[in-house]
Amino acid sequence: MTRPPRKVVKGGVDAPKPKKTRGKKPNPAEAIAPEVQHGAAWDERFVATAKKLVEYGATDEEIAEALGCDMEEMAWWREEHPAFDKAFYRDPRGVGRPSLWDDKFVDVAKAMARLGAIDMDIANALGCNIRTLHRWKIEHPEFAEALEVGKEDADKIVEQSLYRRATGYTFDSEKIVTAGGVVQRVETMEHVPPDTTAAIFWLKNRKGTDWRDTKNLKHDVEKDSPLGSFLSKLGPSTFTPVDDAPEDDAPNSIRPTDDDEDGEGEDA
Repeated sequence: MTRPPRKVVKGGVDAPKPKKTRGKKPNPAEAIAPEVQHGAAWDERFVATAKKLVEYGATDEEIAEALGCDMEEMAWWREEHPAFDKAFYRDPRGVGRPSLWDDKFVDVAKAMARLGAIDMDIANALGCNIRTLHRWKIEHPEFAEALEVGKEDADKIVEQSLYRRATGYTFDSEKIVTAGGVVQRVETMEHVPPDTTAAIFWLKNRKGTDWRDTKNLKHDVEKDSPLGSFLSKLGPSTFTPVDDAPEDDAPNSIRPTDDDEDGEGEDA
């Protein structure tokens, strides 16, 4: 059995047609991004590239991969190049990539704030960045109020706990005892004594004028030293010899004199 001869065409023998394959969906990051290698240096073309990729809905990870850098490097570029950072926001005001608002965010934000979450934690939980969270505070007053109320509730709980810790408190407890070979639960009262550190912290913040730390620094200078000779030339109105100083001063030394002391001496 012989094979039929191939059809001769201009330029050579006709090659068999390639099989058709179903191509995968093109990645917008691969189609738009310039040819760069990982670890590439900054290029001004990245501004237009990032803007196009954001319009196509690419994620930050896809944009970083298309530009040939990691997420940390791209974060540095966004800080150093404002135009590049602005390309990540579809909003022309540059106030954050638009996210869909949901009324349930009010209750979620309030509950998280009561548990001590900060704005960054709440933004991550709601699937937005910190700029979008601040924008929602302005556009939705009930959202801003929920955050404020939640944080106030958390602060009150901490203040009450600190007060109880500073003053001491008593609480109900149980102990397991054995009486006559029988294990029993006995209700008891336990007392936690006041904590000195908590009390000091409370008083310094609530009554700082009365409970502030006062430190008086005193410097003695030898009269025969170069510094002592220089200070002596400034005159007695500023520095007093050791003869006029209190008895606890170091011998052969001079000390600064308050203006009030000079005034009293002149009146006398």
